[in-house]
Amino acid sequence: MPNLDDIPIFVLEEIAFHVALTSFLGPPKDLPSLLGVSRCIHNSLSIRITPHLYARIFQAKFDIAAVSRRLESDITVTEQASELVLRCETLKRLQRDNYLRHIDCEQLRVDLWVSYLMFLENDGNNARQLVGYAKIDAFALQFVRLGGRLHDGVADTQGWPLNNEINSLAMWLFWFTDFGKLFASRLDMFIIPLAERIPNESQAERDAIVDALSPIYAGSFKVGYPHTHAPLTYFLIPPVNLPPASAAPLSILPFSASQIPPPCTIPSHFDYEFTLACPLLVPPVILSFVCRQEVPYDSLPRQDNSVPRRSAAPATRAEARRTGWRGATEEDRLTFDRLHTMREEWMREGRSMAYDQDWYRLRTCYDPWVTAYRDRVYKPGMLDGLWDGKWLMIPPNEFHALLTEAQAGIPFPQDFRRAHYQFPMQFRIREHHQCDPDAVFSFDDNGPGALCAWLPPGTRFVEREGMLRVFNGTELITSYHTYNPFHQKDEDDMDVDTKHKGPYGDGVYDILLTAETESAFGEAWGHNTFRGRVRDWDGLVVLERMPAVCTFGGQGRWIFQGYLHGQQNLVGRWRETGTQFDAPGWEGAWSMAKCI
Repeated sequence: MPNLDDIPIFVLEEIAFHVALTSFLGPPKDLPSLLGVSRCIHNSLSIRITPHLYARIFQAKFDIAAVSRRLESDITVTEQASELVLRCETLKRLQRDNYLRHIDCEQLRVDLWVSYLMFLENDGNNARQLVGYAKIDAFALQFVRLGGRLHDGVADTQGWPLNNEINSLAMWLFWFTDFGKLFASRLDMFIIPLAERIPNESQAERDAIVDALSPIYAGSFKVGYPHTHAPLTYFLIPPVNLPPASAAPLSILPFSASQIPPPCTIPSHFDYEFTLACPLLVPPVILSFVCRQEVPYDSLPRQDNSVPRRSAAPATRAEARRTGWRGATEEDRLTFDRLHTMREEWMREGRSMAYDQDWYRLRTCYDPWVTAYRDRVYKPGMLDGLWDGKWLMIPPNEFHALLTEAQAGIPFPQDFRRAHYQFPMQFRIREHHQCDPDAVFSFDDNGPGALCAWLPPGTRFVEREGMLRVFNGTELITSYHTYNPFHQKDEDDMDVDTKHKGPYGDGVYDILLTAETESAFGEAWGHNTFRGRVRDWDGLVVLERMPAVCTFGGQGRWIFQGYLHGQQNLVGRWRETGTQFDAPGWEGAWSMAKCI
């Protein structure tokens, strides 16, 4: 009778590979049965002897393209085998119903990092494992809802959740699973899009999530909720002529050192140890908050008499033009009601490439005083095009009351979700690139900083014939080339020197931005122009909005600042410009999605 121990090793490995994949989801649960047949088989198929077998299993169950691309090196079979063990152990822990009740903080931190990085590297398989097997969406919901782990310690902070590594990672997982819930009845999974999933939540479920997120959404004015990786005061990072925050008295710094989240050490990612920036807590909160605040146009507050109610508005834009009507029509209102400002396609092939810049930002931006590691946190051309979205407003009186109460230590109000409004927003952005390092438009960081979009007072732009000419009054200072997606060289056609020249690569040393609302949108909701800049250290986008007609008591020149996530969602905070950065100013949230 044939002895299994006599089977050639290459045949045995092939058998083990297919046994491991009898179920795609989860760890290779049937493999231990094969390993237990005999000591000889167990030893022959051990991870130490055959790491290439476990690397094959890893590649069949998880995604690896993003890791090789971002680390710019081949991941060895030993490193893949080690990562397979780490991920399988993580998935099994996350699947437990009582996971959050019995896990210690350090193990929770490691598991959250493993899950978060899996999403950043996802090309389809990672999301299937996390949602289809580990039920990460249920875990994230349990973490975030009122009374969940997100709110640990709020009794000591007057109702304000803590901004820490664990809460930030869990919020990003919550947002990632908000995009679409995967169901795994078999290998051919399908997605319920965000636009269909969120409305299916009961009103009580939605209100509970909004209540849980409201303190962070509303409280970005608090030092404890930074929404950028470095202070907005500075365009040049590291700050010039300033010592590190750890060595400088806070009295000489124009920002608090506690605004900078401490760097995080990742103990093992394919056997590499990394120091990364902590993912910011505020962006996923804004995204999750905004998508649950889809309110009908009729509930918007009236800014002035030009904003109609449904009963008075013309049916269409053509009718409004014929009758001389100013403001939104019934057609505009319906368009706004159907507007969803976030987009994602987790299952699309090559999806992880959209998150390369998110990874590079974490890898690069963990300390504003450290510049040892640099990579492209922004890819030229990503902002070019049409964007739709919304900005959210807490009325000035309510915001002032919230600010005053927070400073006085009064607990966060439980009925806050009724105290804000949202408005449609749109612009078409053009990028303008400077490829000459000696012709970059300089900015003095001793000035008003991002309150003027890092553009000196008196700056004037003139766009003509594919160029942006920059003037100081009537004096021409410099010129930038306007980005044209149809006239760009493919990266494969660039020489190595050009490809890596400049902080943005592609030979680009600085990026200025101009934008305006489309004509039809402006007729309904108001015409605006924008100008701004991208900060090369972290890819922070800052836009100065200048409305044709000022609203809210003339405070129409506002600054919109935020990051681009996944190359599709531009999210951050806006604030008025009448208050300096060293004092809390009236502010709110905004979120835009690129129109495909």
